[in-house]
Amino acid sequence: MRELLLPGWAEFIIWIIIAGGFAIFEAITPSFFLIWLAGGAVIAAFIALAGFNEAIQLGVFITTSVVLLMVARPLVKKYIELDKEAVPDNVYSIIGVKAIVLKPVDQISGKVKIMNTGETWSAYTYEHFVPIDANTQVIIKEIDGAKLVVVPRNSEPENIKT
Repeated sequence: MRELLLPGWAEFIIWIIIAGGFAIFEAITPSFFLIWLAGGAVIAAFIALAGFNEAIQLGVFITTSVVLLMVARPLVKKYIELDKEAVPDNVYSIIGVKAIVLKPVDQISGKVKIMNTGETWSAYTYEHFVPIDANTQVIIKEIDGAKLVVVPRNSEPENIKT
């Protein structure tokens, strides 16, 4: 019965199980690290199937894993992160949005209503701006704690979100 089996089949199965383990753990923790070890284990499995001894299998596993980590990982990460663009979320998504002044805004206090959400916030403006009267459109420039920093809409027309 043993003559019918390919030489190195047991090591082949062990390397495939190891590769599967690396692949499963990579799926759980997507770090693009373990998948390259799985690739090295697959190559070592085929080396085992070719009949090479365990020392050569281990050397091929280590070598291919290191090469894949150094060459393929940066290329794949660069490709995957190419389309990622920092998108402001939560409260920072209102930076650049228009608001209307409810109570006059000066360098210390004021109230504004965000136009696209209807939320009311406390606000103030930069020191070099004169106080902003009620019913004036403003642009939210930044968030300072629980207050918005606003500027008159006509002071900086670019980068306005509607």
